[in-house]
Amino acid sequence: MIESKALLYKVNSKLILDQIDFKINSGQFIVVVGENGSGKTTLLQMLMGIIEPTSGSVTIWDHEPYRDPYKDRDTIGYISEKISPPMDWSIGDFLEFNRTFYSNYSQTLETELMKDLRLQNDWKISQLSAGQTRRIQVVGALSAQPKLLFIDEITAVLDIVGRAKFMKALEKLRRENGTTVVMATNILDDVDSYATEVILLHQGKLLKHSSKSDLIAEYSKQNLTETLAYLIEKSEGYSP
Repeated sequence: MIESKALLYKVNSKLILDQIDFKINSGQFIVVVGENGSGKTTLLQMLMGIIEPTSGSVTIWDHEPYRDPYKDRDTIGYISEKISPPMDWSIGDFLEFNRTFYSNYSQTLETELMKDLRLQNDWKISQLSAGQTRRIQVVGALSAQPKLLFIDEITAVLDIVGRAKFMKALEKLRRENGTTVVMATNILDDVDSYATEVILLHQGKLLKHSSKSDLIAEYSKQNLTETLAYLIEKSEGYSP
C-alpha cells in the first residue's frame, strides 16, 4: 500500500530525511516515533504529497502523492496539531463543510463520536480549549471512514478521557473498516496496546522498522517505550 525507496529530503544543505526505505501493508496501525527533529512530520507530509522528495520515491497505491496530491483524496484523512478549523465557525458548521469532501462519510458515526467525545454542534470553536478543538478534528476525520489515516502529534493536548475515546474509536475503525493508520507520536502509552508496526526515526535515518511484537521479543523489554529508548541509546553509543 505504501512504499518508500531511498527517500531523501533536505532543505538547503540540511538533511532532514536520509535514505528511508520501508513498505506498509493495508490495515496496519503504524506508529512513527523519534526524538524531536527526527523527521516524523516531514515524512507524513511527503506521504500526503504536501512536499516533494529531494530524491528517492514514496508511493501510495502505486502513485507518487506529490505528483497529484488530490488523487484519492476522499479516501485519505489527516489530523494534525498544526491545523485547526476556522475559529468563527460552530462545530456543526465545520462538520457540515467537512462532509462534502468524503464520499464514504458516515453521519451515524459522526453522531456516535460527538456523543462519546462530549461535543455539541452549536458550540463556537473560538470558545473551545485546544483539546476540544482536536476532538472536533477527530470526529471529522474518523467519520469520513478513510482507507488511510495520517495523524501527527495530537494526543498530547487531549485529556485522559479524550485520549482513551480517541484510541478506541481509531482501533474500531481499523478493525471494522480496514483503515490503515499511520500515527506520528512520542506518547507511546497511548498506542502500546494498538500499534502493529513501528517506524523508528533517529537523526533523519530509519533506525528500525518492525512489527511491535517482533521488536519487543527481539530485545526482551517489557513494553514499546523501553524497547525504543534502548535502541536510541544504543545507536548513540550508550549501553544502558
